[in-house]
Amino acid sequence: MRIVHFTVQMFRASILLFVGLLFLLLSPLPARAAVGLDVSTSCTISANFIRVSAVLSNSSDTATLAIGVVDDAGTPGVSVDDFVLTGPGFLSPGAKASYGGAFQPGVCGQFTNTVTVTSTNVALIITQSVSVCGFDAALAVSKSCNVVSNGTLISFVGTVTNAGNVALNFVTATDDHGTPGNPNDDTIAFGPATLQPGAGAVFGANYITSSGLHTNTLTATGYYGPNLTNCFVQEQASAICDTTGVPLLSISEMCTSLSNGTFTLISGTISNLSAVTLATVIRADHGTPAQPNDDFFVGAAVILPGQGANYSKVFVPICGLFTNTVTVTVSNNPSIFAQASCASVGNPPGCTPTGTNVMVRPIDLGIASNVVSLVFSDVIESGDSTGTTTNAGPLPPSGFRLGFPVRYYDIGTTALFTGKVSVCVDYTGINYTNENALGLFHFVNNSWVEISSSLDTNANIICGETSSFSPFAVFEVAYVFAGFYSPVDNPPVINTAKAGSAIPVKFSLNGNYGLDIFATGYPKSDKINCQSNASEDALEETVTTGGSSLTYDATTQRYQYVWKTDKSWSGTCRRLIIRLNDGSEHTADFKFTK
Repeated sequence: MRIVHFTVQMFRASILLFVGLLFLLLSPLPARAAVGLDVSTSCTISANFIRVSAVLSNSSDTATLAIGVVDDAGTPGVSVDDFVLTGPGFLSPGAKASYGGAFQPGVCGQFTNTVTVTSTNVALIITQSVSVCGFDAALAVSKSCNVVSNGTLISFVGTVTNAGNVALNFVTATDDHGTPGNPNDDTIAFGPATLQPGAGAVFGANYITSSGLHTNTLTATGYYGPNLTNCFVQEQASAICDTTGVPLLSISEMCTSLSNGTFTLISGTISNLSAVTLATVIRADHGTPAQPNDDFFVGAAVILPGQGANYSKVFVPICGLFTNTVTVTVSNNPSIFAQASCASVGNPPGCTPTGTNVMVRPIDLGIASNVVSLVFSDVIESGDSTGTTTNAGPLPPSGFRLGFPVRYYDIGTTALFTGKVSVCVDYTGINYTNENALGLFHFVNNSWVEISSSLDTNANIICGETSSFSPFAVFEVAYVFAGFYSPVDNPPVINTAKAGSAIPVKFSLNGNYGLDIFATGYPKSDKINCQSNASEDALEETVTTGGSSLTYDATTQRYQYVWKTDKSWSGTCRRLIIRLNDGSEHTADFKFTK
């Protein structure tokens, strides 16, 4: 906008110059007239503008001069911001006149401003005047400090003065509290405010410290010019402050064991020894000073000068004898702190102290319950035992399978022990087909080994013994049924037999699982429709028996179920159904004759 305004002025000045030139060309001049033009300039500050004044003198005896006055706005190589100083367009012989204008500089600080005066109606006269213009911004700062409240509180006084020639805006004075490397505790002691040239302010503030002898620095900053983000001036002042090191805080701590060491209560009092109100934060190290990751928050309190506050916190301690340390700090200045400690004995879930027949019931944090219990025959060095559940682990051995949902048990300990460890697992919530066919297995040397010693299906607890730890699992029997052996043919063949005969039904489960292998109510037979086009095969073997029975032949590793048929089945077809207690079901079809 300024450039457009000055361009119009220049146009008007050009018109006046042209008219004057035409007038003088038409008016004859006396012979040998002396022509001269003198100029002097000066500049002043007005708000964010530079005001330029020029005084021109026509030293000619008889000639009236047409005048053009142009200012370069402090940028001699740039013409787009040049502007015309306003004043008379003509100067009579011996006359003197003033010209003026204003502009906003494009640079901070001081610069050289040039005014060019031109007259062309008599002879080409170009005269320049150079002056130093611009903002001479400056701040003056002073600082002094006093120690009060037994060396715990620093009181300081500061002054800030505008020592320049331009108004300073957003003036602030920031105190570093004697910690130049820690800007987080800096505070603004003065401002923001506007200071005119020569104006100043006196201010004071307090801060607490435990630094002893230290240097406190005050930094003042002010902004000026049309763009208040580009031009600024800054000044610092420092003072040596000394404190006696009297503590600002004290704290006490007492440990109380709860529930036989399962929990620990810590309690105590914080005292504010300073002369200012303190916002405090308390944390505890959990008895593990070398492990900050398990530190925990105890509480927070705002404490008036000379007053105190009580605190208490219950937590799960570490195993065995420990020393817990609490630390209270000032929330906005962690360098001010106090500590206290107390000793206790922890016996949390999983804690495995020394002794014989040591029972441990570790908590599985994933399900917030303990599903594993351990009894160590002899612990020679205390530690922590864990029992966690997971759905990932090695595949079950042949002939066994997992329940649903899948669950493995990762059991371990940091304690040193000798002898056996009784391991009991609570499998409540896990579904099995035949609960009586469960076994507790331990993964040793890349294979599963059964360690079962007892099974309580009412309480859903299975136990075993081990001398080492690794993954454990509860598997149930999963029979490997390879089909019926001769004389019985497998479907779709129809076996033909004499009604009332005893049929030896032979099969293998890939092992001897005892004689309690059938599901309740099985084996049984159902009547089915006879298929006229079905393939039939007469039984080559029957036995004599008084009733149905089950035996196991260790030599052939096969089961034999003697099925006593009924004479009334003559002329019918039936399906023998053998359902095992692992949930699997196997069938064979028969056609009975007289």
